[in-house]
Amino acid sequence: MIDENELIIRPAEDRDGIEACRLLKKLGLQLPDSEKAILAHWNRLWKENPYYNQFDEPIQYGWVMEHEEKIVGFFGSIPRIYRWNSKPMAVSIASQWGVEKNYRAFTGLLCDRYFKNNSCSLKLVTTAIKPTGRIFERYGGKKVPDATLGSVYMVPISLFKLLGTKFKNPLLKSFLLFLDNWFPWKFQYKSIKKNNRIIPFQSDSPPEDLNLFFKEYHARTKGLVAARTSEIIKWHGLSRDNSSRKEYFIYTENNQIKGYASISSGSIPENPDILRFKIIDVIAESKAIKKSVLKELIRHSYRNNADIVEIHHPGFIDKKEIPLPIILRRKHPHFPLYYQVSKVVFDEELQDKVNWNISPFDGDTSL
Repeated sequence: MIDENELIIRPAEDRDGIEACRLLKKLGLQLPDSEKAILAHWNRLWKENPYYNQFDEPIQYGWVMEHEEKIVGFFGSIPRIYRWNSKPMAVSIASQWGVEKNYRAFTGLLCDRYFKNNSCSLKLVTTAIKPTGRIFERYGGKKVPDATLGSVYMVPISLFKLLGTKFKNPLLKSFLLFLDNWFPWKFQYKSIKKNNRIIPFQSDSPPEDLNLFFKEYHARTKGLVAARTSEIIKWHGLSRDNSSRKEYFIYTENNQIKGYASISSGSIPENPDILRFKIIDVIAESKAIKKSVLKELIRHSYRNNADIVEIHHPGFIDKKEIPLPIILRRKHPHFPLYYQVSKVVFDEELQDKVNWNISPFDGDTSL
């Protein structure tokens, strides 16, 4: 029998990175294997986080649970910069957490620290599983008030190949692959013409006037929105490992940036033969530009052998804005976005859907 008095709950430190990450990996989270890669991942989320360049705060990694000098639980707090009606605001992202099975009766000890000893008044989770949602609700948290955020829009480029993943019969799979190669389904993607106004760029060398575009975007955006700056994009573009690749684009007219987008690509863990592209971000000065950017992202994905393009947390994109006749939709098993705030007045404002501007760029969804 484990005695609660034998447990130590303390703020996590830099030295805890390797042990905490190995615990989380053992519990099923997708994290790097090697010590070098773990340290790079840990440093990126905290030491290299642009939040600490804007807010003069000591690094807050989260909290660990120790028993007999061994870490048996970790609740991570990744700080990110947001804007509330264009003013900078600190938000804590609940992420990278887990507790060993024999200690889960004491999970509340870690949660108490996260919700009660956190320097950020607003806490947000964007990749919630059922237990995470319950934890947020236990501390007065709520679902982000936009039901569409529980959906995923899907552009099925390799339609028959995707259907083949639903079956185990190898003959049926082969037949569906044959259809995928010869049925004229993909012609709708092949016929999309390249948009030369949309230009790729490397995240570590963003265009000089990108900050001006983001500044204007923040100024006209009401409510809560994840901050974008060249520095934040550089940080966002750093990859945790080689399992996914991120790409960045701008839309220009008259030598001015009028739109911005980012996308990631990688295989699906449960179906490694399927190459999935995910649209992370689309910001545009008009609906017409947004549609043009979405069309080019789909064309780009097709030309780079994508089997499917997905849009998660689609609060930033209406299904009608996706320029194709057939868009599929699926739902997350559990609603993925919850928030908790310590100020009652602010909580009332956040219960209004109009004050949320969510995309997969938020939280830790695309980190």
